[in-house]
Amino acid sequence: MPRLHSNRAWSTVHSFQSSHSLVTIHDLPPEVLLQIFKAYLYLDSPGDWSKPTVRHSKETFSTPIPLTHVCRTWRGIATGVADLWTSMFILGPSRKQLSLVNLWLSRTAGRGMTIQFVERAFGITDKQITKLTHQLITSLYQCKDQWEEVDFEFADILGTGERPKAIINRPGYESYLTRLRRARFFDRQHWNQQLTEALWWEISYCSGLEKLEVGTAHMAPPMRI
Repeated sequence: MPRLHSNRAWSTVHSFQSSHSLVTIHDLPPEVLLQIFKAYLYLDSPGDWSKPTVRHSKETFSTPIPLTHVCRTWRGIATGVADLWTSMFILGPSRKQLSLVNLWLSRTAGRGMTIQFVERAFGITDKQITKLTHQLITSLYQCKDQWEEVDFEFADILGTGERPKAIINRPGYESYLTRLRRARFFDRQHWNQQLTEALWWEISYCSGLEKLEVGTAHMAPPMRI
């Protein structure tokens, strides 16, 4: 997928340059700039896991935010195209992320989303982690009908080994996560149980769910950095 996006973008630029002499980046039409923007989001870049961040994905660690800071034209294109914002990776939690996450969500225009969240402690207490994670998940849950793929690495979602089976087989439960197709959970046992059980309860009942991956690690709460 990344290579496909990149090749398509640069092929478009090359075709445009072939028919226009002395072309600069500011001369490119919006549709060409958009192809470049999309290719940029799929370029591999070194990820900094030492501090909280919000990115396009944990695989590429890119972000559309810089595209909105170049000029008025770029900002208009970047903020007006929902496809640039329908994937989000959150490494946190932190207080500063809340406003950015809400801004990011506001630019998705109701499109289906891929959301990744990795919970770690960055110099804050267990109580603060739980509170901030709850606030982040609450914001994400406001757009739950947009979820297509979710990948959450945080607290005690599973409880005991028997609990997932009991939840999944509960009769008569209807989930509002109508678009969700793939979900992955990594469970750090005995951590933030009150928050994550409710989320797990609903996701495991999605009628359109094609793949559900769960894992349990018997370890301490998320590592501190």
